[in-house]
Amino acid sequence: WKNVFDPQSFDILLLRDIIPKLVITFRDFIINPFAQSLDPFQWVCLWEDLIPSNIFINLLITEFFPKWHQVL
Repeated sequence: WKNVFDPQSFDILLLRDIIPKLVITFRDFIINPFAQSLDPFQWVCLWEDLIPSNIFINLLITEFFPKWHQVL
């Protein structure tokens, strides 16, 4: 889709539609070392190259690492 939209429209699409869904994916992601499914994590990581680094890092810091740290 990046090639279909102009850069500004693509950024708006990311901010308005994609990133909120990735946040929900991480919020619903359950970390269970005994029966771990990494599919949701991998789905989010597929967007890494399309999302600005600072936003992707913030997503990890706020939504993934607290859960991971709690399990550790």
